[in-house]
Amino acid sequence: MINMQYLNLNYNDKITNEGIKGMIKIQNLNLSDNNKITNEGIKGMINMQNLDLSDNDKITNEGIIGMINMQKLNLYDNNKITNKGIK
Repeated sequence: MINMQYLNLNYNDKITNEGIKGMIKIQNLNLSDNNKITNEGIKGMINMQNLDLSDNDKITNEGIIGMINMQKLNLYDNNKITNKGIK
């Protein structure tokens, strides 16, 4: 599934970093209310355009640095991403 472009893991507690590693073509990822995926799982997803991190406390600035194609980022109720992460 390395060619996957859209993945919704909202409220998912089964898929871990190992499950999404290598999905470098992914462009749309929903990780709202997800507590299994961390920075390690999304590193290298440079094609990311839409990322939902609402109610997510596992992803920090480190995880989104380098996502230069980002067009939409949902940070509702997220206190892990700061000004440093979105610059």
